[in-house]
Amino acid sequence: MMTLGDIARQLKLELIGDPQQRIASIAPLPKADSAQISFLAQAKFLKQLSETSAGALIVKPEHQANCPKDCAILLSDNPYLSFAQLTALFDLAPRVKTGIHPKAVVDETASVAATASIAANVVIGAYAIIGEHVVIEANSVVAD
Repeated sequence: MMTLGDIARQLKLELIGDPQQRIASIAPLPKADSAQISFLAQAKFLKQLSETSAGALIVKPEHQANCPKDCAILLSDNPYLSFAQLTALFDLAPRVKTGIHPKAVVDETASVAATASIAANVVIGAYAIIGEHVVIEANSVVAD
């Protein structure tokens, strides 16, 4: 969960509403509830905007009047971009540790990119090439 104040600060948006209001997740306009945030990027969805139950909305300043009265608003000149940035804030996917685990076996002729993640008990064979951001999970084998 994040507060609207934190979201506004990180996205550099003007907040109209309670900065302490907590937001649990992101949802599309028609499905959002009071603990969720949504956005309007295209005027053709104005009807959905006025009918949403979202707790907060990212909208252009000219669409502010179309928002439900009890909804917090984050003003953005580019709501689509702001929404894309917002998704990164809510990305809770685990981050893998880069590097080669001490219990991995990597042939001296193999090439492993610095951003790769090689887990325990992995075997990397001769002349194998492991590229940027590749993740090889435990007990895997990449043959010669």
